[in-house]
Parts: sequence; C-alpha cells; structure tokens
Amino acid sequence: MTDTDLPPRLTRLAFHGPISEDRAARLVDRLARSAPAGVLDIGCGWGELMLRILEAVPGATGLGVDVNADDLARGRRNAAARGLAGRA
Repeated sequence: MTDTDLPPRLTRLAFHGPISEDRAARLVDRLARSAPAGVLDIGCGWGELMLRILEAVPGATGLGVDVNADDLARGRRNAAARGLAGRA
C-alpha cells in the first residue's frame, strides 16, 4: 500500500491519531520549553508531532518508530520537505 492507495480521510489528516491541532500545539509548546536533545516517538505514524517538536527545538534530533513502512516513508518525505531530514 502506498500513500496514493490510502483512503482520502487519511491523506488529509495532519496526525495519524485522535489529537486536535490545539492539543498538539500545547504539547509542542510544553515539550519545546524543556529543549530536549532528542525525541523518541513510538507509534509515530508519519511523525507529524515529532516533526513539529523538531521545528520548535532547532538543536533536537528525532527518531520515529512505527510498524507501517508507508507511514514512515511519508514521514521521511515530510521531514525532507521541511528541512528536517538530517534531524529526523
């Protein structure tokens, strides 16, 4: 299965889970204040939350772990498009 095979509802989602934009923004803000050196996102889907944390903490690196190879590939493409490929 590739991203193009996914139902439209998945391709339009920002997150691969039940989290709102508001909740995500609060989590990113809270975690960014601690300025972590590394972020581990287990069950990351395509890693949107981790990528947002990396954007908010310029010195941090991230590792996303998921069983779905297509989601991980999507996350890598998103990281590259946002200039985060060397950090995620």
